[in-house]
Amino acid sequence: MQLGQMLNVMARYSEKITKIIKDTGIRGLIRRINNWKNRVKGRDWYDLVWYAANHPHLNLAHLEQRMRQTGQWSGEKSLSLVAFTDLLFEAIDRLDVNQARKDVAPVFKDQQMLALWSHDFFQDVASRIQAEG
Repeated sequence: MQLGQMLNVMARYSEKITKIIKDTGIRGLIRRINNWKNRVKGRDWYDLVWYAANHPHLNLAHLEQRMRQTGQWSGEKSLSLVAFTDLLFEAIDRLDVNQARKDVAPVFKDQQMLALWSHDFFQDVASRIQAEG
């Protein structure tokens, strides 16, 4: 195999691996956000904004499998887009936005960006996630 052919093959695998990492990242993030009942992790909410802006596609079937393994989804039916959205919006409703801001404030140079954070802001962010499968 010539160098050019090898680089093409590696690039194809790299694209697949990058997609798996991105998809796994958002699934794990959604599970973490849904799992926080009282503890606020501002970094998870920041990551949600980043994923929704950069890689908003979510494989619902795979998320459902992981949520069943952790006990976060026990419905008899498959996890639907409506059920997923309801779960995420419930987590947003429970969110102490001020605590989330405080949690991430030390890593932000521009504190004005954090002023945007609100329940409405995160609901808008969540509505940008596109579910597949």
